[in-house]
Amino acid sequence: MHVPLRLTPAQATGFADLTFPYFRPLLERPDSVAVGVAALGQPIGLALAGPDGEYPRVARIHSLAVAVPFRGAGLGRLLFDHVEHELAGEGYAGASAVYMEGLAYSPRVERALDARGWLPARRRMLICESDFATITRAPWMARPQFPPEYEVFRWVDRSAADDASIRGRQQAAPWYPETLSPYPEPERVEPVSSLGLRLHGEVVGWCITHRMKPDTIRFFRLFVRRDLQRLGRAAQLLAESIWRHEGTEVDKAYFDVATHNPEMLRFVERRLGPWLLVKRWIVRRSHAFAGGGEVA
Repeated sequence: MHVPLRLTPAQATGFADLTFPYFRPLLERPDSVAVGVAALGQPIGLALAGPDGEYPRVARIHSLAVAVPFRGAGLGRLLFDHVEHELAGEGYAGASAVYMEGLAYSPRVERALDARGWLPARRRMLICESDFATITRAPWMARPQFPPEYEVFRWVDRSAADDASIRGRQQAAPWYPETLSPYPEPERVEPVSSLGLRLHGEVVGWCITHRMKPDTIRFFRLFVRRDLQRLGRAAQLLAESIWRHEGTEVDKAYFDVATHNPEMLRFVERRLGPWLLVKRWIVRRSHAFAGGGEVA
């Protein structure tokens, strides 16, 4: 009989093949909770959890996996039970899980959470992917022609006066959501397609991109001043950003849109939808431990 055991960080690193590469650094963190199962000294199952990051009394179950030859014998349920027991013992009120709908493993995750009485899924973020050959066929992707009072410039070429104006206006009377701030980590800004937009010399919008892979750009922050949105300036700026990679190795696009950005979600549905190759939701589910109280 296989018995799940709480792993020390040193032990947990030996189970690294049973979680996603993105989560492997968490195995060494002292605030992570790793529960493993071994057979003849070989790792065959792992549940990995840790602080949620958004809710202080909630843990996040990052991953749970059983090696293929040992599936179907109830090890997944044992791991789930044991990691929840360990988390409750650490003082957490409950647990959460975040996953992407529509993938091969998603139905298994959903059945497991349903069986344990977890709350229904709440949408967090829409993931969109396409390639330039597809997206450039969209009617709004015609090479944009801005009126002469506008100026498109590379974001890395903005001036200190531009930054002072953007921040000064935001402090005096917020004109853009902080979640769409044009100031992410500077080293991640892709210089070719990260663009700003000036109107009569004043910055009124931006499209900030990151290079995810040699051939893939992530469109990270897109914003144009609200009174200009009805004129289609955001779509024009996005189109210009995509065209800036014409003739380069970049030919794929990735967007993610949070649920608290309804304007961009509407743009995706109305203007991008038919030209996307992938459109999936990332969802969050949660569960309160016995006596833990309500969990968001």
